[in-house]
Amino acid sequence: MHASLKFYKLNHISQTFLSGTLLLLLLLSLQCEGTQYTYASPINFGSLPDDATQLVFKDFSAPTIVTNAFSNLRNCISMEFSNTDTTTVQQNAFSGVTTLVSLSIIDNKLSSIDQDAFNRLSLLLHLFLYNNLITQLDPSVFDGLTSLTDLRLYENQISQLDSSIFEELTALVDLDLSRNQISQLDPTIFNKQTQLKKLYLHTNQLSQLDATIFNGLTAVHRLDLGKNQLTNLDPSLFRDLVNLRQLHIQQNQLSNIDPSLFSTLTSLTTLSLNTNSITHLDPMSFIGLSDLDRLCLSSNQMSQLDPLLFEGLSSLSELRLEGNSFSQLPPSIFSDLSALTRLGLHYNQLQTLEWNIFGKSFIQQSKTFACAVVFNFDWEPGRNCAVIPVWLSHFY
Repeated sequence: MHASLKFYKLNHISQTFLSGTLLLLLLLSLQCEGTQYTYASPINFGSLPDDATQLVFKDFSAPTIVTNAFSNLRNCISMEFSNTDTTTVQQNAFSGVTTLVSLSIIDNKLSSIDQDAFNRLSLLLHLFLYNNLITQLDPSVFDGLTSLTDLRLYENQISQLDSSIFEELTALVDLDLSRNQISQLDPTIFNKQTQLKKLYLHTNQLSQLDATIFNGLTAVHRLDLGKNQLTNLDPSLFRDLVNLRQLHIQQNQLSNIDPSLFSTLTSLTTLSLNTNSITHLDPMSFIGLSDLDRLCLSSNQMSQLDPLLFEGLSSLSELRLEGNSFSQLPPSIFSDLSALTRLGLHYNQLQTLEWNIFGKSFIQQSKTFACAVVFNFDWEPGRNCAVIPVWLSHFY
């Protein structure tokens, strides 16, 4: 039997709410196999049906989730607190609902989570604590959550994390720590997350990463490091990320990219390096990235490109080079890019384009692409191409 319980717009709730004994003044809508039960008068929370499987609390004030709050619910698998002004979760708050698979305390004012708040939730798969006011977490707050696959802590005010905080989360697949204030991470913090597939660290204050921090994370296929303060990346940083498909390092302060940095990322399809301070790229920078589909190098400080830089990128369909300082491009620099359908060159200092810049084979395969390139230009005399008609005449 499946149930959905929803509590809406309560004006007041006492400190002992969620204790299992408090009477609530609420509008309760219970849907049970298509049958809806509505309670519009005070109800003993402990008397809710044992077969209730989903609880949603929203738009009322419940500042504290107290100890043993749900001791009478034995079949609940999903619980959500949204916009309930919740600030504190006490120890063993959910110990009575050991069947929980999904728990969300989101869009609240949560700042304090007791050490054993999630005790006995060994079946929990999804824990969402995003958009709160969390500044720190006890090192053992997630202990015992051995089944957890999805942890979302984004949009909080976390500045540091203990090295052992994720130690027991060995089944974790998705981890979102973005939009916090994290300035550093211990090199061993992800050591036990060998099943991790998605790791979001963007929009923090990271200025450096230890060379070993991603060691052993062979299952990761998406890594987002964008919008940090990274100035340098160790050549071996991504060495173990052999299944990585999407790598985002945009909006940092990188000026130099080691030519071997991406050498093991042979499965990579998306690479974002835009909005950094890169002045030069070694011709070996993208060697071996034959599956790369999208490469973004826009808004950097490059004035020239090596003729061999894009050699072997036969799968590349989108290349963004706008917002640099190119005054000219090497002949045939795009000749290997047979799959290219979108090219951004605007906001540079280009005056001319060599007629054979794409190579003969590319011209034969895609005569319509020339027009797409031209119309992607922002027409500003002195900044972009002024002799397009002459260039186009060589295509036909």
